[in-house]
Amino acid sequence: MVNHCIRIGLRENVTSMKSLCIKAYHQLSGSDLLSPHGYQ
Repeated sequence: MVNHCIRIGLRENVTSMKSLCIKAYHQLSGSDLLSPHGYQ
């Protein structure tokens, strides 16, 4: 999941942790990565 967040940060030109959290959460919320059993 860290690699996905880094990719989002680089693509969106994010410069703060708060901005990265907001953008990454919205983009990853539709995937199985945020569910407790989705990433195995």
